[in-house]
Amino acid sequence: MIGDWDQLFRRAIALLMFDHLTKFLKITKLSTQSETDTTVMSTYRGGERYMRIPFQTPARVVRKDVTIVTVKCTSEKAKLLATTLVRLILTRLKINYQIARYKGIFCNGTVMSDIIDDAGARAYTPLSADEMRNPREEDMFLTQRLMVHLNQNLGSIPAFCGMLLTRNAGTCFSMGSTSRLTTSTRRKAWLVF
Repeated sequence: MIGDWDQLFRRAIALLMFDHLTKFLKITKLSTQSETDTTVMSTYRGGERYMRIPFQTPARVVRKDVTIVTVKCTSEKAKLLATTLVRLILTRLKINYQIARYKGIFCNGTVMSDIIDDAGARAYTPLSADEMRNPREEDMFLTQRLMVHLNQNLGSIPAFCGMLLTRNAGTCFSMGSTSRLTTSTRRKAWLVF
């Protein structure tokens, strides 16, 4: 009789429970429960299994404001399971995000926490060094370095540009006054130095 109950639980009840639980996943700081779209990649067949559950949600937060992400099941039926021996453990969590000109990772690591209980599974999401970069400051720094380099090597620029003009019949630009050169092919070019 007990063996029949275990089979019934694994083949029917556990499958329905798992489907129900995945529909009520909530990721705090990123979404409300109704916005999280979960997709189970394989069929749950009962017992202890690793199940991959990709999700997609429209996030309406600023990345620097998210320091902790909590994943939990908001179903009232799931809260009843918290008093039993049934556990739904989140072992690994990876959350990617994308904005207009950047792709980043909120978190990627082992969690090992139950998502059925009230606290849920928490994952810390500190900013990475890449996310803390300021490209505008880097551009300004590189522009200043280039200007210093060009000003220090101003004497070698006309010879270099003259070499380019005779080889490619092109034009070279730098800072300073203008003079007119004629290349060997009788094309006229302006050299600025």
